[in-house]
Amino acid sequence: GSTSPTRVAVTGRESVTVPGGTFDAWVVEFGPADSTERSTVWIDTDTRRAVRAVMQLPAQVGGGTATMELTGGL
Repeated sequence: GSTSPTRVAVTGRESVTVPGGTFDAWVVEFGPADSTERSTVWIDTDTRRAVRAVMQLPAQVGGGTATMELTGGL
C-alpha cells in the first residue's frame, strides 16, 4: 500500500456539549498535508477520549460531512 503525509494540529481548547455531557476538550484538526480538507476531533482533557468528531468525507464517497458524538458517559 501507499502512504501520504497527514497534517495534525491542536488548534485550541474549548467546552463542548454533546448528548453524553459537557467536556473541557482539546480541538484537534487533521487532514491530508497536500489538501485544504480538514476534519476536527474534540478530545476530553481528563480522559483523553474523543467526545465529538466532524469529518469531511472524500468526493469518492459523495463528499459531505459526518458527525459523531458521545451519547453515554465516559
